[in-house]
Amino acid sequence: MNLKNSKRLLKKYNTLGTLFYCKLRIGNSTMKYILIYLLCMNIGSFLIYGADKNKAVKNQWRISEATLIIVAVIGGSIGALAGMKVFHHKTKKKKFSLGVPAILIIQFLMAVGIIYLGGR
Repeated sequence: MNLKNSKRLLKKYNTLGTLFYCKLRIGNSTMKYILIYLLCMNIGSFLIYGADKNKAVKNQWRISEATLIIVAVIGGSIGALAGMKVFHHKTKKKKFSLGVPAILIIQFLMAVGIIYLGGR
């Protein structure tokens, strides 16, 4: 089996293989910047949820709910979800308990779609 056939099989049958194929297709530097952006957004999102929980406990001025949702939408949905779980923050509000996982699912489906369409 040559490299061309193995890339085709990876692309067709395996999402992780598709990510690998996409990395080869769009270039290492572009993928590196995308991954660094997502890592920073998720760490930042996690820390923002923790800071807001800390402010809530101390009855201080809070970070707006719109800001918390926007951070999840622009790439920090995994960090937002982790922050909700770790800090037990915003877990009773349906906007967050349903919204943040929905944002994550939509982002995942969009990424898979882009990868599959980008490879064709």
